[in-house]
Amino acid sequence: GLFVGYRWVSGGSHKRNTTKLPTQKMNLSSKKRAAAKRKRATDDSLDDSQYTEDLPATPEWRGVPFGIVLHLSGLDVARACLRANRYASALFYSEMFADNRFGGSGGNFERLSKNDSSAPSSRGAAIDISGFGLHSESTTDSITNSSVALELSDITKKCLVQFRESDGLEGIQTQDSAIRFYHDAGGTSMNQEDLSEMPSTNDWDNLLALDMRQQLSQRFEYSSNALAITSHLKTVGLRHVMRRYMVGLEGSDEFRAQDLGLSSSARQDNEAKLKDQWFEESWRTLQWDDTLLSSASDDAGSLTLTAGVHSGGPSKATMSHRGRFESEIAWNGGGLNRRGMNECINVAFNSALDEESDSHSKAVMEARQALLDELCSSVGNESLMAALPDYSTKLMAFNEIDKMKGGLFAGLNQPVSSTLKVLGYNDDDVDSSLINAMAPHAPTSFVGFQPNVGFSSLDFLMSIREATLRVSAQKRPDDAALLRSTLTSHLFGFSALARKCNRPEVASTCLQRLRNVMEISEASTGDSISKLHSSLRLHLEDARLNSAKGNFGSAIRTCKLVINKMTNTTLSGAVDGVKERHRTIMSDAGALCGDLMVEYKVESGKTILHDYLKPASSMALKVYEKNKSSANGQRASQSQFALADFVASLYDNVVEKVKSQEWIKARVTADERRAELQICNKMLEKANKENAGTKSKASARSGTARTGAQSRTKQTLEEMTKKEHRELVMHVATLKKELKMDEKERKSVERAVSEYLHLAIASFAKALSIHNPSTMSEDVSKHIFRMVSLWFANSTEFGVNELMRQYQDAVSTHHFVPLTYQIFARIDSAGQDDTSDFQGTLRDLVLKMCTDHPYHCLIQLITLANGSKVAASDAPGRTNAYLQYAGHSKVDAAVSILESLKRLKGSSAYVASLVESYIALSNGYIDLAMFPTTKFHGDKKDKSKAPPKKIALSVAKSGGGRSAQKSLDQILSSG
Repeated sequence: GLFVGYRWVSGGSHKRNTTKLPTQKMNLSSKKRAAAKRKRATDDSLDDSQYTEDLPATPEWRGVPFGIVLHLSGLDVARACLRANRYASALFYSEMFADNRFGGSGGNFERLSKNDSSAPSSRGAAIDISGFGLHSESTTDSITNSSVALELSDITKKCLVQFRESDGLEGIQTQDSAIRFYHDAGGTSMNQEDLSEMPSTNDWDNLLALDMRQQLSQRFEYSSNALAITSHLKTVGLRHVMRRYMVGLEGSDEFRAQDLGLSSSARQDNEAKLKDQWFEESWRTLQWDDTLLSSASDDAGSLTLTAGVHSGGPSKATMSHRGRFESEIAWNGGGLNRRGMNECINVAFNSALDEESDSHSKAVMEARQALLDELCSSVGNESLMAALPDYSTKLMAFNEIDKMKGGLFAGLNQPVSSTLKVLGYNDDDVDSSLINAMAPHAPTSFVGFQPNVGFSSLDFLMSIREATLRVSAQKRPDDAALLRSTLTSHLFGFSALARKCNRPEVASTCLQRLRNVMEISEASTGDSISKLHSSLRLHLEDARLNSAKGNFGSAIRTCKLVINKMTNTTLSGAVDGVKERHRTIMSDAGALCGDLMVEYKVESGKTILHDYLKPASSMALKVYEKNKSSANGQRASQSQFALADFVASLYDNVVEKVKSQEWIKARVTADERRAELQICNKMLEKANKENAGTKSKASARSGTARTGAQSRTKQTLEEMTKKEHRELVMHVATLKKELKMDEKERKSVERAVSEYLHLAIASFAKALSIHNPSTMSEDVSKHIFRMVSLWFANSTEFGVNELMRQYQDAVSTHHFVPLTYQIFARIDSAGQDDTSDFQGTLRDLVLKMCTDHPYHCLIQLITLANGSKVAASDAPGRTNAYLQYAGHSKVDAAVSILESLKRLKGSSAYVASLVESYIALSNGYIDLAMFPTTKFHGDKKDKSKAPPKKIALSVAKSGGGRSAQKSLDQILSSG
């Protein structure tokens, strides 16, 4: 699509640089002009007229007068941007070209997918973007619209894959299938280029497309596709398959013979990247090398990539793959003399196992330099700033390897505790107990606080740490138990990180390695309870992993089995530590099971609340009260927050039900049924009396003789009366039963409203009282907002204010600071209707907030106290409306709180002084704002009485008539 034109100007009408045009007469002397003419006569070169003879006349324009022009279309630039990994620019230019070629603004694929022939084709000057305003002679003009659309679609899909835009990619693929249909139906032959890969955010789909592409008889960009295959195999977790595939690449003659479509430099670059991936897999095999954790030393083992992890013990040749690599995979990294980053890491671990300290330091330095070179080569890329966190994470990994040198080499005698601190483990996290190491307090806080770091970089960092721990365990057999425990904690954190990043395949491999480590660690212990707890911990991790994979049924069933097993396990004679771990696992299992049930709605709300969430939070709270560690505190706060959120949602549902029209109609129906019951009871009572009187009369006339007809008539009437009486009795019984059921249901619902409200507020308060922002990274703003909202909405309900007053001292007031305006707006004088003492509870909270955070809260309180200080206005109605809204009761309440603050003593005495200063400052500003300035207006008619240019602040001394009041300048200048 590239067209080169020599744009020599053939006329003298150019607007700029007129003295430098080839066809323009130059201002030379007669001698110099004659010499130049003789030189041109004997010279074989073209003169000006001959040079521009075959070129079309150039219109008037104001660009460069002559030179070489590249006629580029937007499609040409989009291709170049895609090859340079500038994906946003590629999308921009491809969309611009599509709009210019097909007309319109956007929606080109949608129009083309309906009918290829209906799409307009534009041949305007805007197709050429070289800046000359001329039509491009690009080869894209002769290509059909469908072919161009398919190429644009391919560029767009590749860019969307890089941006992980799965929704947009799915829409493009849907329209792309219709465009391909019209393209094929038009008679275009399907060649091998049409069978290109279909970009997708799904790695399996990409693997299938690449596999299809590699099976073609004529292969295009073979090394690029091979590199993509290895990348996707690594992403889906098939590392062993990837190693086998890479071993077979060099043995195939097709690798270099049929690498069509790539330049020599591009092919060498791909080979260098493949080599770097090979070395990455070399050092990553350490993650599966469990013999490094054994205390026995055996030099008979060896490790090769093709065989996987070695079967024997570690030896000096454990990571020495480089000789085999050069013999079987003899790539030279594209002619680069410097070793790649992963090759240097491989050499660093190999040197650590071989006790070669100098080689280790040199390899780490070269790895850091290789990463910096990669960073320098990315300068100018659109995604450089987004990639900086990834580079910094990898650099931190290299720093950790360098600092861990004292733990990797026995001769340096570095304590193991300082070695583990390099990896982010504090003294509280270091514990040789295996079950304690399995508690969820792995030192992954760094990666958890980095939202812009991609998972590939996090995986790299965590894998480096894991390999370092394993090598350290081999080099320091005396501390092997502690290092194995630390490795256990690390793998737990690694698995949790992979799950949060939606990479369950990585989490599965972490759990498998964790099982191997635990099997080695438990071989030296005979404690059955500890083994049981470790096993159940793994089952809970399996449940979390199944939930991440979408298999929630299996996850919930596993949690229930863990709970049943723990419930049926007796702990008679167990020490407190064992009981604490027992309660911890029970709490984690109940909380996880409850959360899954809430998410997937497989049980009723009452069952989830009373059987899972409530017992789990209660047990976690007991564990925290027994041992107030950061891990126990985090567990307790999270379980209380989960309980509070769930109960608050139940409360909302119940309140919505109580306020619904159906509930109101049910109440009306119950009242009607109650009235009907009263009527039926009266009728039944009357019938009973009549029946009793009839029986007495019948017994008195029992001796009187009756005829047969009279006897039959009387008997029929009595049977009808008994039937009606029986039906009435049954109806009354039915009404009583229905009323009893209605009353029971209504009382249960109404009782649930109060129960859920109190439980939600109490749970929120307990969680906030436990939460420590210095050790817990969770943002609790939404929880404090929800709790205060429940309090304000139900401030008149019985027991709510007492509950808030109960937890005021336990909850830190910094949680309430973001709600300062909302809280202070409800300050008022306690009236006779305030039987629930809402204002008293609110006053205590405001006093505590102003005492703990005076610089955040005093100004708002003083502002409220000054609410009645309003200057005279030309519109008295507006002033009265404001005063009515502000309310004197609010002002009085705020003034009362300020007076209480002025009386503070002891450590809070500075707040009293601060209140006085703030009040004086605010009064100074108010007096200045209200000071009458009429006498300073001047006289427009009399120029001698012009208004002053400057007015001293000291004139506004009293304002409201207070002679003792200082002016604003005096207040600001006073210490």
